Amino acid sequence: MIEIKSFAKSDVGKVRQNNEDFYGEFKIDSEHMVFIVADGMGGHNAGEVASRLAVLTFFESYKKYVDDLKEPEKAIELAFHDANRKVFEEGAGKESQHGMGTTLSVLVLKGKEAFLGHVGDSRIYLIREDECKKLTRDHSLVGKMRENGIISEEEARVHPRRNILYLTLGVKESINPQISSRIEIKEGDIFVLCSDGLSNMVSDEEIKIISINNPPKKAVERMIEIARERGAPDNVTVEVIKIEKKEDETTKKIKIKKKRRFGIF
Repeated sequence: MIEIKSFAKSDVGKVRQNNEDFYGEFKIDSEHMVFIVADGMGGHNAGEVASRLAVLTFFESYKKYVDDLKEPEKAIELAFHDANRKVFEEGAGKESQHGMGTTLSVLVLKGKEAFLGHVGDSRIYLIREDECKKLTRDHSLVGKMRENGIISEEEARVHPRRNILYLTLGVKESINPQISSRIEIKEGDIFVLCSDGLSNMVSDEEIKIISINNPPKKAVERMIEIARERGAPDNVTVEVIKIEKKEDETTKKIKIKKKRRFGIF
């Protein structure tokens, strides 16, 4: 049996006046959870509207579809289309929100499997043993340059055009999200979801080391702290999810007895 431990937090940063990021952690049942990060864009606070609307619409649609279809991948894809349609229609209906959009990165944990869907340049990482793997593509011009080997990851993080995206949610009527094939979860796995406000300030190696060596809450708070120490020009949102072995009641009782025996309590 596995146990999921997680923590999430969003910070406005040190430059922006408002927070256009939004995140969600939703529990369908004890073995079925949904984690989402969105980074909105658009003037007159439209980015805030887009990110919040995308996250909430996605989850409600996903819950409905997965109940009917029993297939997380298909449910994720359909929910992305619903969220895109909702944000697009909301933007088209109000002049102040016209053209608003958002990134949307989704991680679904169901049983011993993980599934993901993604649009934009927020990120989902899988840290397994000593390797930190980025599971999502950066749907940006600079992201393409990085994939083609034109620039390094370090150069991409500081590139002046890194925020120009070619794929976002809610800007066009239709969308083609990145939907992953299922990933088998292993004990010790760590997933990290974040907006580019973190990944532009904190390296993949730093994300890996901090996540491995700290519980989720402390890891999240430390990463945000580092981003702020480095200027945090954008909103910063992080979710850390750790997959741990679930202890049975007998093991817990033995540990408690040992602690009492050695005067820890």
